[in-house]
Amino acid sequence: ELVDHSVEDHEPNPLLFDLLIAGLYLLQRVTPPELAARWFETQLISDLGYAPDFAACAVCRAPVPGAFPAGEMFGLSASGGSALCPRHTRVASNPDHSALTRNSLELLQALANLAPEDANLLPTLHLPDTRSMNLARLALRRFLRYHLDRELRSLDFLDSINHNA
Repeated sequence: ELVDHSVEDHEPNPLLFDLLIAGLYLLQRVTPPELAARWFETQLISDLGYAPDFAACAVCRAPVPGAFPAGEMFGLSASGGSALCPRHTRVASNPDHSALTRNSLELLQALANLAPEDANLLPTLHLPDTRSMNLARLALRRFLRYHLDRELRSLDFLDSINHNA
C-alpha cells in the first residue's frame, strides 16, 4: 500500500521496484526488523523527491545535531522538509513538529545516507535506545502522511512488526 500510493498506476519505476525488493529482503534478515522498515521509509521518501534535510535546521540552518548540549530535543518538520535544532523545535505547540532525540536524529541521518546498493551494511548501524527508535518511527510516519496526503494502513502493519517480533 505504501508503494502503491507512491506512484501512478501502470507507470514503471525500476528504482522503486528495486527498493521494494531490497526492503522485503532486509525485513527478513535484519534484527530488529523495524530498522529495515525505517531504512525503507527513508529511501522511499528520497526516491519520491521529499527527502528531508537531516543535517541542518529548517529555520536557522544550524548543523544538527552539532554542538548542542546532551539531552536537548531536536525535531523534524514535515512541512519544512528538514530537521529542527533545539532552539526551533516546538513539539508541544506545533503539530507539524515531531520530537527527535540526538540518537533518533543520528539514526535517521545514517539511514538516509545508506544507499540501496549498500543496504547490506544496515545490520552494522548502531541501534539507539527504544525511545529513540520510537521517536524516529513516529517522525517518519508524520512526514510520510504529510507528503502522501493520506493515512496508510501499511504503516500500521509495519508498526505491528515490532510488537510481534
